[in-house]
Amino acid sequence: MFCGNVAGTVPRSLLSPPIVTFSEFVLLALIHEKPRHGYELETEIESRGLRNWSPLGHSLVYHTLGRLKRRKWATTKSTPGLRGRPAIQYRLSAAGRRVLTRALEQALVEGSLDPVRSELAVLFSKDMPASWFKDKIRKRKAKAQELKKTAKAEAKEALAAAKDIATAKGTMGAAKPTDFLYRYYDQILSADIAWCDKVLKSTRR
Repeated sequence: MFCGNVAGTVPRSLLSPPIVTFSEFVLLALIHEKPRHGYELETEIESRGLRNWSPLGHSLVYHTLGRLKRRKWATTKSTPGLRGRPAIQYRLSAAGRRVLTRALEQALVEGSLDPVRSELAVLFSKDMPASWFKDKIRKRKAKAQELKKTAKAEAKEALAAAKDIATAKGTMGAAKPTDFLYRYYDQILSADIAWCDKVLKSTRR
């Protein structure tokens, strides 16, 4: 999957602002799986290696949980915690479920542009209807195909411009990095399209 904007080739009009932050995305998904206390969320984040992808430190986790509650995306309940002490358990609200569904859709459809959220969205959408999941993957494939088409046209222009500059400076080799980046981008998108086809044919989903 594509790991970012290579040489500015991704048209900005094809990118949507994230519906939620990465920390909100992760915590909404984790309390969607089941209600959890703060320390349980810490354990899940650590055990799943999520800190390898984002600085989900202790303070950020609790700061984000507070924000989820203020936005009414999560509700809380006091329950017995460690050593019998009261602890706050976080549950996904109806509003939070709607937001998470939209965030999962965005992460799946724009997966070739944000591989980390994409992989997590596949994991966290396991309880979603198969028809819903496959619809998002079809949209993802269409977006990747659109990106390939747009990038191909942009590549011709960029390569021509690079060659003109290189000719003027007498260094034709300067155009090679531009060509390499676009070819690499095309290969990444091709791989993403192939992944979509594999998922759509999968009997598991």
